[in-house]
Amino acid sequence: MISGNPHHQTTPSGRPRARAFGIRFDGTPGPFNAITDVAGVAVGYSTLISGEGALVVGKGPVRTGVTAILPRPRAELATPVFAGIFGQNGNGELTGSHIIEETGAFNFPITITNTHSCGVSRDATLRWMQRVLPAALDSGWGLPVAAETYDDFLNDINGHHLGFEHVAAALDGATSGSIEEGSVGGGTGMIAFGFKADSGTASRIVEWHGWRYTVGALVQGNFGKRSNFTIRGLRAGPDLGTGDPRKHAARRKGLDHRDRRHQRAAAAASDEAAGTPGAARRRHDRRLRLSQLGRYFPGLFDPQPRGGAGAARPHRQRRLYPGYRHRSVLRRRDRECGGSDPQCAGRQ
Repeated sequence: MISGNPHHQTTPSGRPRARAFGIRFDGTPGPFNAITDVAGVAVGYSTLISGEGALVVGKGPVRTGVTAILPRPRAELATPVFAGIFGQNGNGELTGSHIIEETGAFNFPITITNTHSCGVSRDATLRWMQRVLPAALDSGWGLPVAAETYDDFLNDINGHHLGFEHVAAALDGATSGSIEEGSVGGGTGMIAFGFKADSGTASRIVEWHGWRYTVGALVQGNFGKRSNFTIRGLRAGPDLGTGDPRKHAARRKGLDHRDRRHQRAAAAASDEAAGTPGAARRRHDRRLRLSQLGRYFPGLFDPQPRGGAGAARPHRQRRLYPGYRHRSVLRRRDRECGGSDPQCAGRQ
């Protein structure tokens, strides 16, 4: 639907959002079409942009930052919230994941930054909690959630420019209501489908058995090939050219821009629905289907190694699209079921 709500059209700084271009999306968004439509959730950013030209490690160019998400009002951050996690790729770091798997809950703020600053972000969150809510650590430990995506193509990631003060500024500046999108916070150095990418957010109002819930998400996207880019089911990538900002940066740094180990996305979702942690994980697993945009998630290594026992070779990059299954996968399933399964019949 097309909304006339100004918060759905532009960000607080005036940047256009998708609806400003006439793109129709399903569902009814919340008042701000943001994760902050979920009661009590606040988001803050620290953005680091400096330098131009050739890379000088330790100096720049710098294109990075950190995004902070407060799942509850500041005074209630020590109170756990139900949580579930899932990994569509598995090549990424998420601190605090084990206690979520074990207990189905977590507390303290979430931060999302670049790959080499994930530990800084985690530790800075604990220092911030000690300052603003010291009682939360008086009689227990803290295991905050910190996530990462790789921004080395645009950022001097090995210069380690993110400091504790930047994380504290993002946490201190977290607000509810309308929040910024684009090259801010942890999304500053992102690339998706060969375009400059960033941080984005949305929400939906969902009715279920007479109850009304708000569901919100924030995504730091860093993935995808231009040819697979899909908008509302239309595979638009092939008509949008083949340029990729990673190619120039990769040549400058001696990297392979096609290496999917550098591609990942971090996403946080929140809702008001009650239920178990398992139900929360299943809801968010289905909600954050990045494959509907054209993102696919092959394994990093071939499950059948060659070159000696224990050897692993990189999985070949295949031209996949949403719903595509490689013929070799179908043939293997045929052999495994021996043709006894009706779903295997006729598949060659």
